[in-house]
Amino acid sequence: MASTKYTAKSLHEWLEKHKHLPNFPSVLTELDAVLASEEVTVDAVVAVLQVDVSVVARIMKTVNSARYVMHEPAQTLTDAVSRLGFSATRMVAIAAAFMGLMNTPKSFPPRDFWRSAFVSAVACRELVGMVKSHQSLLDPSSAFTLGVASDLGVFLLDACCTDQYANIVDKVQSNPLALVKMEQQELGVDHAIASAILLRYWRFPESWVMGVAGHYFPARLPKAQQPWADALLIAESVSYYLGYGHGVCPSSPSGVLLELTNLRLSALGLDEQDFTHLASRVALLVEQEGWMTLADEVSN
Repeated sequence: MASTKYTAKSLHEWLEKHKHLPNFPSVLTELDAVLASEEVTVDAVVAVLQVDVSVVARIMKTVNSARYVMHEPAQTLTDAVSRLGFSATRMVAIAAAFMGLMNTPKSFPPRDFWRSAFVSAVACRELVGMVKSHQSLLDPSSAFTLGVASDLGVFLLDACCTDQYANIVDKVQSNPLALVKMEQQELGVDHAIASAILLRYWRFPESWVMGVAGHYFPARLPKAQQPWADALLIAESVSYYLGYGHGVCPSSPSGVLLELTNLRLSALGLDEQDFTHLASRVALLVEQEGWMTLADEVSN
């Protein structure tokens, strides 16, 4: 029996029909609007966050982790936001909101996905701080968001093509490019395209959408659209380099640098030494900032 093939349009239509396109959390939109104000206050941030119980719960757990807890655990959201600061509060809110959006997948472990997603997010955030040539296009706050969201399409493919996708997961080797090629052969679309469909549905900037859609093959995009794709490819390469697979594609042995990554580092004015420095820094930060603990909670 021939497998069902999809296009970006038909996948979007299927997802919309079957209600597998969750609405983007309004709390994040409202939070960004508040944080954009020059006169932002802790009380204003708390007023936005307190309406989303799951986000509040994640923030309280994070602030009371070993890195942030001082003499006594934070007792209120106001105290938590004050201790975390606005930037860290936003990152935890983004992570919590995205985790709450996606249904439990049938063909891969969500814990592995979120561990890899958070490593990629931190790597992307730190990477754009190193890049000098594209500072007008790339910023750390957006980078973290895109790092979390860039592979969410695996949840959508798992939902709409469950049996086919389970078969792909069973066959795929520890190489994300092999996964993409197998998805394209078996389904007609890959999870990067599925991720881009989500971002476009959520009305993210088109530069973000195209960066996510093309992040496995940045050179195929127009020159102006390549920086975000390069950043995402390199960030995900850091995740694999550190030994984190995202559940669908098993992790490769740590310390292995994807050949394509080497080719794209120079596009951002970086080299292999910069990459290894970035990877070392990210390995420390994901533990210090509590991202692994947050990811582990989905399997509890």
